[in-house]
Amino acid sequence: MRKLLCLALVVAACAKEKPNVPPTPEQKYAGTWEGRSFRSPTDTGVAWAITMKLDTAGKLSGSLAFTGTTQPPVPVRLLELTDSTVLQDLGPYMSPTANAEVVTRTTGHIAGDSLWGTLVMLPTQGGVTAGLSAAEWSNYETHPKKGAEPIRGTFAAKRKRTP
Repeated sequence: MRKLLCLALVVAACAKEKPNVPPTPEQKYAGTWEGRSFRSPTDTGVAWAITMKLDTAGKLSGSLAFTGTTQPPVPVRLLELTDSTVLQDLGPYMSPTANAEVVTRTTGHIAGDSLWGTLVMLPTQGGVTAGLSAAEWSNYETHPKKGAEPIRGTFAAKRKRTP
């Protein structure tokens, strides 16, 4: 009995608890998300998967793929990321919804394994490029060139894999 007690004390003394460090926003967003984008409440949506990976420096990068298509992956650029929100640019890419080359800006909300938010697609034919400042994006969105009107919608996704 004494040996068991001594062994238990030695094991307890040697065991080190890992510090309970909360995940960074990058760690919360990293992984594979599967979702759908909708242009209206009655729309059945377009299926996609977005994969975000952390590099050794802790920086996120990723791409979006439309489910069931042979389109090349769409680059994703993070503009802003907090514990609960993400602002990002996607593209340029050929949109299956708009049937045109577009750049999309999304504003998303993260809670656990759920991601949802709004999107705005702007055709590149209007002069839009990826990485526009908030002011430039707002100008293209509110004063579009003829034939380059914004397409608005919503999206919802669930995390399918973590890194």
